[in-house]
Order: sequence, then C-alpha cells, then structure tokens
Amino acid sequence: MNAVRQSCRPKHQVLVLKCYPRYQKSQPQVKPNGSELSYLLYYASTRRSKLVKVGNFLDKRTVSDVWHLRIGNVQVSLEIVRALIEKTPKDLPLFAGAVLRMLRTVLKSGDVTMVECTQEVWETFCKFQDPAMLAADQDYIRQYEEVVQLYVNFASKDRPQMTKGVVNLPVSMRFRKVGLDAIKAIADSETISAETARQLNLIVPVVLENIYSTDAIYLQTLVTREYNREQMEKEQAYRRRQSISTVRTTDEGDADPIAALGTTADADKLAEQDVGIIALQALRRIFSGSSRQQLRLATSAVLKFMGTHVQPKDHFERQEYHTLGLGSWPTNLFAMLCSWAPVQDRYVILVTAMETLVRSPIVESDLEKQFVLATVVGWLLSSNINFIGLSVMDVLVGLMQHISLLLQLGGEDSAIKPHHQQADALLSDSSVALKEAADQPATTGQHRGSGGSAVVMEVVKTPSEERVKLLNQLLQCIGNLATHVYYTDQISDMITAIMKRLRPFPLNNPPAAITAIQDPSGTAETLARSVSLQEKAGTDNFFSFDTARVAALQAVKAIILVANGRAPDGSSNAAGRSQIGTSVWEGTQWLLRDSNYQVRLAYHDALVTWLSYESRKPDLKVSDETPKRKPSQKKENGAAKGDSLARRAVSNASQREKSPAPKRSTFLDLLHLAIYEDVHQFAESEQDILLLHSLLCILVAKLGVNSVRSGLPMVVCLQRETPSFPTPTATVNVGSLVHGYFWALAVYFEFDASATARTILNEISRRTQNGVTEETLKPFDNRSALVEKIAQGYSLSLYSPPTSPPGSPSRSFSVPMLSQTGRMKSISLQQNAQLRSPSPNRGPPELPPKIREELLSDWSKERCIANTTKESARSFTGSGKLSGSAGGDGSLPTVRSKKHLTVGVPPGNSNANGTVNTKPGGNGVEYLASPRSVHYPATPTARRSTSQGATPSTHLSTSSVRSAVRVEDLKRVLAGA
Repeated sequence: MNAVRQSCRPKHQVLVLKCYPRYQKSQPQVKPNGSELSYLLYYASTRRSKLVKVGNFLDKRTVSDVWHLRIGNVQVSLEIVRALIEKTPKDLPLFAGAVLRMLRTVLKSGDVTMVECTQEVWETFCKFQDPAMLAADQDYIRQYEEVVQLYVNFASKDRPQMTKGVVNLPVSMRFRKVGLDAIKAIADSETISAETARQLNLIVPVVLENIYSTDAIYLQTLVTREYNREQMEKEQAYRRRQSISTVRTTDEGDADPIAALGTTADADKLAEQDVGIIALQALRRIFSGSSRQQLRLATSAVLKFMGTHVQPKDHFERQEYHTLGLGSWPTNLFAMLCSWAPVQDRYVILVTAMETLVRSPIVESDLEKQFVLATVVGWLLSSNINFIGLSVMDVLVGLMQHISLLLQLGGEDSAIKPHHQQADALLSDSSVALKEAADQPATTGQHRGSGGSAVVMEVVKTPSEERVKLLNQLLQCIGNLATHVYYTDQISDMITAIMKRLRPFPLNNPPAAITAIQDPSGTAETLARSVSLQEKAGTDNFFSFDTARVAALQAVKAIILVANGRAPDGSSNAAGRSQIGTSVWEGTQWLLRDSNYQVRLAYHDALVTWLSYESRKPDLKVSDETPKRKPSQKKENGAAKGDSLARRAVSNASQREKSPAPKRSTFLDLLHLAIYEDVHQFAESEQDILLLHSLLCILVAKLGVNSVRSGLPMVVCLQRETPSFPTPTATVNVGSLVHGYFWALAVYFEFDASATARTILNEISRRTQNGVTEETLKPFDNRSALVEKIAQGYSLSLYSPPTSPPGSPSRSFSVPMLSQTGRMKSISLQQNAQLRSPSPNRGPPELPPKIREELLSDWSKERCIANTTKESARSFTGSGKLSGSAGGDGSLPTVRSKKHLTVGVPPGNSNANGTVNTKPGGNGVEYLASPRSVHYPATPTARRSTSQGATPSTHLSTSSVRSAVRVEDLKRVLAGA
C-alpha cells in the first residue's frame, strides 16, 4: 500500500520524503540524509518551478510534525529549507513565503528545542533576503513582521513567553538567547534598511531591556566579559595540537570564577550576563556601519526606551546638576553608541537627542524625562568624543529657546515659540492626552502651540524642584558646548549670540549704550517688548525676565570656564581658538545697573571670569595714540635698488584679501560710567559697594593702565563728590571704595612700599581702627605722585631684559584682548622681534604722554558721555570712503607716498619721504599701532599724506601683518644689513 502511495506522489515530494532518516532516540540532533538531500537540491535548482512546490510541501509537513511533536522531523525540514536557500539564493523570493510560514508554525509551538532549531534557518534567510520584497508585497510584509514579533517576544524580559507549561529560569534564558540571536541576524542583514523605523521600534527596546541596569558599571562589565571570551576563543583556535599523553582531562583554566562559587544566585547572574553580551552585540551591529537615517531612527528608539525606563533618582545623584564625570548607565550607553557609529555620523546621535529634548512639551509630568535627556546631552558635550559636522550654534539656540519656554516667557503671542513638533515628542507619555486636550477649549493653565493644534506648555504658579534642576542642567549643557571647538571664533560667536539677546540695540552703538546705562529699567522693558516676552500674571518671581537674564549670564560664565578648562588627557581646551575680545561685551554695561541684584551679581561674575581667564600680558600694554614723524633721510643708491625690488613684493602683498576697518572700543569707558552710576544709586548698599570694589580691582589687575586711564579719573571724581552724598552710610561706603581703589593701584603697580602708598594705607588703617564717620574722612589729594608711581610700575611690569634669539622662531599667535574689536589676529611684537637681531640698548617701555594727561584729567559724567559720543561719531566717519581711513566697503586700502607703496602702515606713520617710523631705540621692527589709535583726529602729517594721494590704512589684518614682516626682512637683506 505504501508503495502504491509513493508511486502516486509527485517526484518533488518523493525526493523530500527520502531526506528524512529513521528517527533514533539516542541522536539528539537529527539531520537529513546527505545523498538524498544533494539530489533534491540539484533537482530543485535546475527546475525553478519546483522550488515553490517543495516549499509548500515542507510547510504542510512542518505543520503536521509540530502538531504531533515530532521534533526530529522538524529539524530535518528546517535543514532542508536552509540548504535550499544557500543553494538558490537568487530564487529565494519564489519560496520565501513558505519559509516564513514554517518559521511561524515552529515559533508558535512554544517548545524551546524546536524554537532553537530555527536559529540557523533565520540567519540564512536574513542573509539572502531581498529588501525590495519588504517594499512591494504587503502580505509578505505582514508575515515577516509577525515572525519578527515572535522573536522579539522571546527576547523580552518583561513580556510573558507563549510556551507550554511552567517556564523556569534556565528555559527562559534559552528563549531569550534565541530571540536575541534572531535580532542580531536582522541587524547584520540588508533587511533592516527596508521598513527601518518599524523594525527598529520593535527590536531596539527589547535589546535594551536585556542590558538595562541601575548599576553604572554594568555595561563595562559586559564589554570586559565579551573581550575576555573573544580572547579565549582565539587562544583555543590557535592552540597547537597536543599529544595524547599531555591532553588535560579537565579544563581548569577556562572555569569562570563566578560559576566556581557554586551558588544558584551566582549561576543565574552569570547566565544573565551571557544574555546581556548577546544583546550588546546586537545593539553594536545596529549602530555600526549604518546610514544616517538608520542611526537617527535607532537613536530615537533608544531615547524612547529611556523615557519609559530611566528614572533620575535611580541613576543620578540628588544635586544641583549631575556631575558628568561620575558616569551612569544612560551616559555610558550613549558613549558606547557614539564609539560604534562611524566618526563622520556621530553627530547624528547628539542632534537626535537634542531635537528630542527641544520637542518635549513643557508640562510638569515630562520634566524628569527632559532632565535625563539634558544630562545625556550635557555628558556627550563634555566628553572628548569627536562630533565633526555638529552645528554648535543651532544647538545653542535650541537650548536657549527651551530655557525661555521653561521660564514660561514664551507663548502664542511671543517671538519665542515652542517647537512645531512638541506635541508629538518621542518621550511624552501624555502625548495622547495632549492631543485629546487639543480638541477641547484651552484652559487658563494651558497654552496651545502655533495653530492651536495641541497643548504644548503648562503654566504653573511656583517652580518645582524638577524644573529648577532641569534649568541648571540646560545651563551646564550650554557651557559644555565650548568643549567642542571647530573654528577659531566659535567661543566668541557663542557669547555674542547670548549677549545679542541682552542688548536691544545694534552692536557698536555707544549713544544707545549710554541711554541704556542711564535707564536700565526702560532698557529691560524695551528688550522684553522686542521679542514679545510675556511674564505670566500671578506667578512666582522665578518665571520672570530677571531670571532669564541671570540664566544667560550664568551660561556665558560656564562657556568661559569650560573653554579654558582641561581635557581628560591634560590638554587645554583653549588651544586652537581665538581670544574672546571686548566686542562681545559692547553694549551690555547696563546689566551692571539692573534693578535686580542677582542680575548685577551674575554680570559681575561673568565679567570677572572673562577677565581672569581671557586676559594676557599684552593686554597690560597701551599704545601711544599720537602719530609721530621721523625726519626724511636720503637713500643711498644701493638702498634705492633694494627698495625697488621691495616695492614689487609689497605690490603683490597688497593684492591679498582685505579686512574691514575696526571701530574704537568704548567698553571700558562706558563700564566705568555704569560703575559711577551704580555708586550713586546703591551707595548705601554694602554688598553692591563690595561688588563694585571687586570689579574695579580685577580690572586694574588684568588690564592695567588700559583700565586705569578711565577708572582713576572716575574714582577721583567720586572722592570729590563724597561729601555731597545724602546719608552718612553712603558717604562712608563711597569713601571706602575710593581708598580701596587707590590701594589696589599701589598693590598691582608695586609701589605699596612708597611714601605715596603709605599715605593711603595709613588712612585705611585709621578708618579701620578708630571707625569712621562722615566728618572724619580725609581725601587723598596727591594725584600727581600717584600717576608718577603708576607710570613707573607700568614700565617695570612690561620690561624684560634682552635675550638671545631662539634657534627657530615661534609660530604661535597672540591676540591682545583690548586691541581686538573685530576678529583680528596679529603677530605679537615680541615674536616679530625674534626674526631680527636683538637690541641690547632697548630700554623699558614708557607710559605715553597722552595717557598721563588722561590720568590727570578731570572726569565728569557729562564729559564722559560727550567724549564717548564724539569718538563714536569719528569712528563712524572714519569708515567712509574719503573722510576716513578705510574704503567704503570696509576693506584695507594701500598707501602711496612719493611712489612708495606700503602695506599695513598706521595713519601718521608714513612721512613725506615714504619711510616708515619705527619705535624709539628701534631694532628694525615696524611699529604697529593698536586699532584703538586710528579713530583719533588725523594729525597734520596724516592730512598732508592724504592730500598727496595717500589713503591711510586703519586695519591690520593677519595677512597684512605677515606681509609687512616679510617685506621688512627683504628690505634689510637687499640693503646689505
């Protein structure tokens, strides 16, 4: 009867049935008959139409075998399918549906042994599957996703597995390993590139479940165990063959120390780590070598998992903001993800986390999740991971916008609006509720997004602890942005972007800055109206524009601190960037006069931090702003020939890229004006007087005479006005401030042992010991002696004895802070001098006469305002086409005088004979005036030069300075020097 039945079967069924061996219970693994399988593969591969029939027949046979629990037959059927796929990979689409139905049948059986048999078949199937099939056949897509979902259920720790009977821990571990191995196969294949989002949303959360822990070092433990296992496998693979006499009966060297303890808990822990290693490998394959789109989707899935599983109290210490150096499971996870991703695509991970943060709705229930996100973003920014391609300014603007919304200063009518995708935030558990609420009328405690599509911000009366912690963490994120410097002016641009929001008028507008200093309250209101900031009525003072100003200044301080910090390898973060100049602070002096003390304190802290970290020794030096003439000299024939060749070189150099003309910085003048106004307004406040004393002292210490030239006349004016203050307390406070400033001058200019300093110190000691009243104040009136001591201290502080020139000149650059009103870079004079022979007769620098006159001049509020306004008008005139020193386009013109072409010569330094003035006691070094000097009125020499067809140069760009140095060398060599 069986023979008749076999004769009636189609040939492909007969060939399939012959592959099944006789089942023996002693064989744990049943394999198909080798010769019959070979013939079946040949038969099916040469007749493509038979592949579909073979697949369908194996599917029916598998259903029957699973129902009757014939595990051996199921193993043989799966082996036949795997062999068919490997034999005919290009024809897989013909019988792929049958393969998926077989896998689904076996996986739904719930038998762990049969489920484990599908592992190799699934890996082979994923390896050869055509991704195009997942984009065309919807029925096939449904079958594929169903199989993936079954594997995901097996890999999950939280979901109950569809198994028969009670599942103990070892069996559960086996199921999880099968599921994770299947996920690894998906990540390794090209299948993940099709329907990427749907697949990643299924597999990434399950993978993270198997490696999640509240222990910060758990991930590192898995990495270490994986590495040790790989090294052991390599040693075993390369181990030489041993003779029978030396073969070990036990492998005591491979025993695991945890398993050797023998307890059940330790064995379970070891098994859990083994599963975690497989999950870690699967996650690595998802993030390594993937496209940017896949990287973004995978990161979004990770962030979604963190939003539902990571609680701040389980991973971060309770403090003002998380100290990022300690590490935690979320931060360590993202460090691994970035290390696996391609270098050029790592920034996608950070940008995705940042976008998820700014898209989160501002509701109390979501603030803890945002704190986790902010901590991860801050840690990534503080790390040494290279995020090449990251748009730092976009991240900065996003963080500042989110801070404004956190302070409830944005809204429907404000210029600061929530992100258009906030309602669809990935981490929002209440997104569904928000969408439902969007269909209802808005309440007084909620604000709709643009267009009213959904609620995006919840208005609260008092700030919660989570809101304050999130605010501090966001400020730390802004500071950590300074860790990654990708161009020289990045730090200055970051601070400028923040300060721009604290300045309601354009940059370099001294009249507007003076108005802001005189009316700080009106300035604050104008600034709030310019961006339509709205303070919600009936809320705490925390939700105010004052808090926003404090936050902005704290962010500036954090940026400066991080930019001048040390990297983990000990290198300085300040390397490779330009110095932060005074231009970023222009127009912000009014913040020192803010009505809120916390704003004044924050501005003081930010300014002192900038002075402490960004000032350099060249900032102590001042330039003589009075142009000097040098008598003309007749040239010898040899020198004339040399100049003829030099003119050609200068002519070529003049064709370089031109730079805009600078404007004179009025920052220090207006800052001392703001200090003067503060003294009059807060004279009775001891904390404000101490604050101003601290600021004045740091200005003297870091900027020297550059600060004293406007600070000393102002302080002398205060001393003269001290008796006119209305109350004794104010009089005593102002008198103490004045003498404190005088003593600071004595200390920083090192004349504290002189008779002038003893007079100041004796008065301070008398007031300290005997107490002081309004009637007992004694003013210091020996101002000329004080100026003389300042001049002597200035010369000694900058004088350094001549040294032998080094073997190789330094190529580093020095950018004096006070001479950098734009983005100028110049080679320091000391480094230029190394290119020439040293001058043994060169003496210490002297204080210019003009500075002495300023130190001895009378100062008043009206005179300061008039002078600043006058100088700003001259600076504006100096930027015109004909009346100033630069071209109409702000470029650097050339100077012609008697057919001699020069480059980078300051106004007044080129005389009628076309020669270039040098410093007194010169050593051939061209004297480069600071940009501050070019805004003073032109001298007769400069006017004569202009009338002869010359256009004075005002801006010394980097290229111009370099050209001048090389041309001077050429002149000296050709002249036989």
